[in-house]
Amino acid sequence: MARRYGIDTSILVRLLTRDPEKDFEYCTTKLSGLVAPLTGRSAVEALSATRGAGLLDRLIANDYSRAKMDTLTLDRRMASLPTVRRL
Repeated sequence: MARRYGIDTSILVRLLTRDPEKDFEYCTTKLSGLVAPLTGRSAVEALSATRGAGLLDRLIANDYSRAKMDTLTLDRRMASLPTVRRL
């Protein structure tokens, strides 16, 4: 089985924004399309959402939800997510 790695935000941001172009090209060359979110489809949905809660809020709520926990927040937008309650 091939060794698995996690990526940090410095790589994720390059892959999402393609900026700076040189770093984007470097990442795609080294990774050869072998990047998939650890949390599966729910992470892809969080990345593609354009309204409501922000990306980090969606990812935080997703992590807690996978642990079968609701998330508490003071943020109205984040509270609109299915497993999030406003405190």
